Amino acid sequence: MLLHRSRSTSLRSATSLLLILPALCACGQTITDEDCRRVGESLQRTWIEEVRKAAPPGGQAPTKASGVLLSEGERLGSDWLTECKRDLAGKRVSQMELECLLAARSLDQIHQCSRP
Repeated sequence: MLLHRSRSTSLRSATSLLLILPALCACGQTITDEDCRRVGESLQRTWIEEVRKAAPPGGQAPTKASGVLLSEGERLGSDWLTECKRDLAGKRVSQMELECLLAARSLDQIHQCSRP
């Protein structure tokens, strides 16, 4: 069940990234490598928080599942950083959406950042 939840959450995260990239390509400030890094770290923190929320109440997730979920979080941050540097660095982005992504603490909040 936890692994199924992991895949579902991973899919939602990938969808979030696909929504975020075009939404950020608006007018505003020029995004830097540092901005990419900060958003990637924020996405990783959000992922870890979502994993904690999905853990069974009053118990820890099995060690193997925890390892898989944590590595997915690391991969999410790493993939974001790579895509951001490749596709967004040096381009104009919406300051409001960038700030929204940095402040987001849940996947739902990340989805909200890409909405008009």
